[in-house]
Amino acid sequence: MIIVAILAISPFTKSYSQSKCDCFDRLRNLSRYYDNINDYKMSISVLKDAVSFLDADNIGDFYFEIAEEYKSNKEADSAATYYTKAIQFGYPASWIMERSPEIYKNIDSKKIKRYTLQLKEKIDFDLYDKFVQTLAIDQSFRNDILYPLSETSGKTISADKKEIFDTLFSKIDDNTFEFVKWVLDNYQFPSSYKLGFYPKGFMRLIMHTTDKNNEQGKYLFSKLEGLNKQCDFPEKSKILFLKDRQYLYNNKKSLCGLMGHGSQFEIEHINDADSIRFSYNQIRLKEFFANDSLPKEYKPVPYPDNYFCLKKYHLE
Repeated sequence: MIIVAILAISPFTKSYSQSKCDCFDRLRNLSRYYDNINDYKMSISVLKDAVSFLDADNIGDFYFEIAEEYKSNKEADSAATYYTKAIQFGYPASWIMERSPEIYKNIDSKKIKRYTLQLKEKIDFDLYDKFVQTLAIDQSFRNDILYPLSETSGKTISADKKEIFDTLFSKIDDNTFEFVKWVLDNYQFPSSYKLGFYPKGFMRLIMHTTDKNNEQGKYLFSKLEGLNKQCDFPEKSKILFLKDRQYLYNNKKSLCGLMGHGSQFEIEHINDADSIRFSYNQIRLKEFFANDSLPKEYKPVPYPDNYFCLKKYHLE
């Protein structure tokens, strides 16, 4: 099957793994469905159950998501509780203060100070500098700051200038890949709770080094798959997003609908999409595009038994 070969995954079967990270990832994606249809109470319930499957290393960002859901549902006290948990497990307090000052002011300042100091004790400042510098170089080049070509906008770039630009682009991508590889090899998937600081932009760096179907991309996909099996990288569905993104860039089509907007974007082999999504803990196209139209030929595939791990969650 051509799609299976492209994704470099095992043939699809009716059996699916059921690790604690699979349960987390599937439930988190299910919570987004309820969020999309504006059922915030159900979204919060599902997301809290999802987070219950995680350990401390990876939990901070998702406590923040629960807090955001409570905030959207205008439950300020509950939002403050989960913002506090997010800070305890590594989410930057300053970001919460900037984003939600009216709720932040009601969080116990002594707890904020204590949790922040506990995290700072873990910081390797040389490592922090490497994160900041790598992201800055990557973004400055991609955002047309380091080597601006704006004067050529709407014009044909000369062959010499294009060659220089492509060479620089390749060198920066190589540097980004080496840094990402080094981090994954030495720290597994980085989190605030492990490092003491928020690894801002790390997934963005991974996205930039998996754009192309080359040895670097293959290495990172394999590495992330391995970390996921250890539950060190709990978001297996993100690996599928990266693969679909790469496929889109190279083929101008989506494999399974993670890139694009329903019927507005062509999904290759539309009736294989749900099975691919199940192999990476995603919800079906039917739920993913709950507020959008899908091609008429699409036929939803039933969810595998106990796909969402808890019997109370089941979609027909």
